[in-house]
Amino acid sequence: QTDRMWLEATPGWRDIGGEAAMSQEFGAAVEAFVQLRKESKDGLGPRGGTLCFGDSDLRPIYKREVDALPPSLNELGIGANVALRDLQFSQALRAALRTHKSVVGIIGDGHLAGITQLMKQDPKIRVVKEGVPLPPPDWDADLKDGGRKWEKEALGGANLFMRLVEALDEAPLGSWIGAEAVLELEAMKEETAQRIEKDGLDAEPAAPVSSQLGADFSGRGLLITPKTEADLRRWLSGERLEGQEVGEFPFENRKLRKTPSKLPSTGFPYSKEEAAKAEEEEASIAA
Repeated sequence: QTDRMWLEATPGWRDIGGEAAMSQEFGAAVEAFVQLRKESKDGLGPRGGTLCFGDSDLRPIYKREVDALPPSLNELGIGANVALRDLQFSQALRAALRTHKSVVGIIGDGHLAGITQLMKQDPKIRVVKEGVPLPPPDWDADLKDGGRKWEKEALGGANLFMRLVEALDEAPLGSWIGAEAVLELEAMKEETAQRIEKDGLDAEPAAPVSSQLGADFSGRGLLITPKTEADLRRWLSGERLEGQEVGEFPFENRKLRKTPSKLPSTGFPYSKEEAAKAEEEEASIAA
């Protein structure tokens, strides 16, 4: 939480979105991918050339001009929302297994039990070795009453639940990033680490915000959100997919504050230049 508050309040970092502090498995996936490629002497790597972000992708269904607030991270981690995200994860993982010779899954511990249970239900998947025993997922008990609790959430207007259902339809297999883009992300991370070592907390990240990265990678054909496995296979074979839209990044912090956060130990006041820029942006939005 401290990391999140620091991100949201610090110039150069606040546009990223504080949720970046919570998404440790994404960074771990990039690191694991790069390490696998470094194992090969020619740098091409012994395993595949793609990275898949398999969590629920809210970009296709989030509209900044309509949705006043980004989704709540706390709400994403409770009730039927977790089950929907586990289903999303497992669909993406199955697609990876069907289209690649080998797959490494980087999964947060809150989703491991659910994804494992869903994967085991696939008759084409055989478990050859298990590590630490896993308890049933938290949502397993809800299945015993026929899903009536989830039905109540849906009928009761649980906004995020229905949005996750939409996300499952719009982006059923996750978003896929080519090796070139993944290596660029890791290089940006390493450059940022060097800046922090040199300049301390005054350092700024080497990478732009997610929307700029997404637009760049999508424009170069290095990022896709396939609707079908057939689309994914075409892209993996080198074909350029048309009609790929970057969409909105709901956790990007676009609205900058003039004054520090009221929470203790957070926020830095705007400089004169930042305050003037913020006023111009607000005036243009109002117009």
